[in-house]
Amino acid sequence: MYQPVPAPAPDPDERPPSVTRGAIAIGITCLGLLVSTFAAVLSFTYTPPETDSATDSGAGPFLTGYIGWGFLSVVLLMLGAVMTLRRVNGGRILIWIVGGMSVFTLLGCAGAGVLVEALGTNEDDRATTYPPSWMFYLAIAGSVIGLVAVIMAIVFYGRRESGRWFKPPPQQFSYTAPQPPPPYRPY
Repeated sequence: MYQPVPAPAPDPDERPPSVTRGAIAIGITCLGLLVSTFAAVLSFTYTPPETDSATDSGAGPFLTGYIGWGFLSVVLLMLGAVMTLRRVNGGRILIWIVGGMSVFTLLGCAGAGVLVEALGTNEDDRATTYPPSWMFYLAIAGSVIGLVAVIMAIVFYGRRESGRWFKPPPQQFSYTAPQPPPPYRPY
């Protein structure tokens, strides 16, 4: 009769695969954020070839904030990924916070790109006023890829095996309870 061989107990110091997969997903998220930020910069600073003037300057503050948040979130997410690979639980918390805010950023970018493409003007007007469609498609693709990857990373870091790995090992003290002093006997 077949007797299954029990699997060896996992080494408590060995990094679980979910932590490594979460760090990879964060890298893909950062790539998606950079692509969507790059596409947003291209589409907001686009000037049709027939005109000499720049695009509407009202987009300047929005564009500055979007670029700032895009690069700040990339830096913070990569910092969190490096911290988690070094077994620092603060990196996991950083990824949950910045990743959660990035979900809304990426949803907004993807939604705005789809909305502009769906409600775009006619083809004659588009050729002179709108940026080319590939810029919107690039932003949508970067946002969707980043959105899926950041949700995967949050799930990977929330798994039980990841949480167990981040907990410090129990400390074993060779501690003995204090003994009362011997009774005082002057004679």
